[in-house]
Amino acid sequence: MRALRAWLIRLAAIFQSVPGDRELREELESHLQMHISDNVRAGMNREEARRQALIKLGGITQTQELYRQRRGLPFLDALAQDIRYSIRVLSKSRGFTFVATLTLALGIGVNTAVFTAFDALILRPRPVKDPEGLVSTIPAIGTGLMGILTGQLLKNSPLAPASKSLRMAVAGFISVALALIWNLVFPINKNLWTSSFVLLAGGLSLLFLALFYYIIDVRGYKRWAFFFTVIGMNSILIYMSSRVINWKYATDGFFMWLNQLVGEPWNAFVWVMCFLTVKWMLLYFLYKKKVFLRV
Repeated sequence: MRALRAWLIRLAAIFQSVPGDRELREELESHLQMHISDNVRAGMNREEARRQALIKLGGITQTQELYRQRRGLPFLDALAQDIRYSIRVLSKSRGFTFVATLTLALGIGVNTAVFTAFDALILRPRPVKDPEGLVSTIPAIGTGLMGILTGQLLKNSPLAPASKSLRMAVAGFISVALALIWNLVFPINKNLWTSSFVLLAGGLSLLFLALFYYIIDVRGYKRWAFFFTVIGMNSILIYMSSRVINWKYATDGFFMWLNQLVGEPWNAFVWVMCFLTVKWMLLYFLYKKKVFLRV
């Protein structure tokens, strides 16, 4: 209960930072003047008395920063500062990021809409088995291009990591907004892989990538992501392993007793967790042995 109360106080302090800082500074100034007065009465001159008082107090600015860190949430404060800095940097440009993102989104949307309609009206039905349709690969290409451009930004751009994260977030927000607008004309449909779905899926992916890139690469919070790192290092291998390994049989062999112990209705959920655990343990073993499948 105390921990929850402390977090609530820290969270509330974010929205009361200006009055709190002003009151703290006034209180520190009051203490400083008291120390100066004591030093003057002890026989020091005014300048030396102030210097000794500052040394004893530890500095007003340093004390304010220490208090601010203990009072608020440093992570959110740093995030807000980085966002403000990124916005200032982007405001000095000529809108290149916005224009490039908008052009890409509109280009993908228009092209996929035209070719999807062409596929539905002209190319179907065909005498060959092609459940997704020939032209349905065009939206997939658009999705791939979004990933390639994002990879180029992360790998080759000279921008600061925080600025990269902000640009991905802005591009993701624009893509989601365009998808929702385009949905009024051309509905979002995953089975048909419509252009509006491409914009929505790409936009959400960019937003999540921007968030986790900021948390992991910019702010350096990496330990919590170890579980996903083990999976990501051998994602292709675990995807292909189902062709040679019967994972259901392996899971039943290791954890059938646990399923029977839990019983319905939770046994289905427990079985899925056990299924993931078996796969992850293999990936962890390969990770420790530094065995990775690369293409």
